Order: sequence, then structure tokens, then C-alpha cells
Amino acid sequence: MRLILQTAGLFLLLELVDIGRYGFFPDIGDLKESSPDGTAFMRYREKEGHDKTVRHRRVPLTGSSSRYFRRKAGRIYRIMQRGGIVV
Repeated sequence: MRLILQTAGLFLLLELVDIGRYGFFPDIGDLKESSPDGTAFMRYREKEGHDKTVRHRRVPLTGSSSRYFRRKAGRIYRIMQRGGIVV
């Protein structure tokens, strides 16, 4: 009986930690007005002298590739079926 209570307590603690982690995600509200900075690889390419410019253009979700979302959803489904963690 004691082992069951300890296991249930551990499970409850892990669930609380899992729910609590959402309080630490960064605020993404600023992305409505501004685009994110370039990545480290983009800055590296600029230093190397590549003059490619990146044009940021916002598109609605419906303007994105439906194939990408189907593949992403399928990948998440397969991982969840195996009991893995989605990263």
C-alpha cells in the first residue's frame, strides 16, 4: 500500500511540474508587430560576405503548406504511438 501511495505521489508531483513549466515559456506577443532577428547561421553568412537578403513576409496559416502540417501531425502521431516525447 505504501508503494502505491509513493508512486501516486510521485506521479502527482511530475504532473504538477509538467503543468508548471507553462509559466516559464517566453511571451510571444511581440511577434505580432516585429519579425524575429536572424539566426546565428544567417549572421555567419553575412560575415562571410554573402549578400543574400532575407525578406520576411507574414502569411496566414491558410497560406502555409498543408503538406507540411500533415507531415508534422503524422510525425507527432507516430511518436505518441511509441510513447515518446514530442520535441
